[in-house]
This record gives sequence, structure tokens and C-alpha cells, in this order.
Amino acid sequence: MTDSEGNEYKTIKIGEMEWMAENLKVTQFIDGSPIQRANSKEEWVFNCKNGIPCYCYPDFKKELGEKYGYLYNIPVISKGRENLCPNWGIPYIADWDYLMEQAGGIDDAFNKLIGENSSTGFDGLLGGTITKGGFARHSLENYTSFWTSGTDAYCFILEERKIVFVNALNVAICDGLFIRLVKSN
Repeated sequence: MTDSEGNEYKTIKIGEMEWMAENLKVTQFIDGSPIQRANSKEEWVFNCKNGIPCYCYPDFKKELGEKYGYLYNIPVISKGRENLCPNWGIPYIADWDYLMEQAGGIDDAFNKLIGENSSTGFDGLLGGTITKGGFARHSLENYTSFWTSGTDAYCFILEERKIVFVNALNVAICDGLFIRLVKSN
């Protein structure tokens, strides 16, 4: 799969759905409008509080962005499910449910979805998240989270060997999560 900027991503078919096998690293929407990069906690908070779509590298370090992908704020997903890569969209919660079902159910899915060369090929890396406007360093290698799409948007969280869904209403305006895309039908 190739995004609108020419970045290439591995994909994997799990059940009947094709997923990205790595986190998104796009810096603009399909229409060419930019997604602002935040280079500091202050820039991140400013962009979030002003409704500016932005991304950052984990811990604001480029080498971590190359390894884990980019963290995105709520205004990025608010632009629409299929506004980041042609023919690919931010998964609905039902898509994540299906992924977990295909990975053996909630009790087995964590072990099958996490790590490089995971048994499903999903290869979820525990790249942390941004909470309360700053990178939650303690969560690097222990936690990761992904946005879902839809009016009932949730975030899909893999933490401490378990999987949870959190209603996006419980996600702070300045939180940053990773994005995985699923092929559109």
C-alpha cells in the first residue's frame, strides 16, 4: 500500500479484511492540506487546543517516529474516515472487533497482534501515546493505542497484556494516538 506522499506500507489480510501492518506516517490529507508537525509539548498543546490537525513523533524524536509511526490528534480523525490515504480508511470499532475475533478472541488477541513478526502479521508495536499534552514515556514498550472512526469513535488500546476500548469522549483533547488503516470496500 502506498499513501498519497509515496510512503510504502506492509499490509496483511486477516480474515476478510486487509490491514496496514505498520502505523501511519502521513503528513498531509488526500487533498494536500498539511497535518502540522508538533516539535514540542507546547506546540502539541497549542495545535490541539486550537483544533489544528497535527502529528508528532513519539517523545518528539524522529528516530522513534520511524520505528513506531506518528501519533495524531483528534482533529486529524475528525476530517473523515477516508481522508488520509486513497482507498483506505480509519477502522470502525466493528473492524477492530472483527480483528480481535480473527486473532482468537479478546483473551488471545494481544499475543497475536503485538510485536514485530507477530503470528497474525499485524505487528503492533508498543510505541506509547500522548496523554495530557505530553508524551507518556512510561508507556513506551508497554502500551499503544489506535484511533477508531465513526460518530461513536473509540480508541483501541493494547496495554499490559490486555485489550480495552475507551470511548473517545474519555480521551482528552490533547491525547495523541496511532492510526492503522483498513482497506475500504
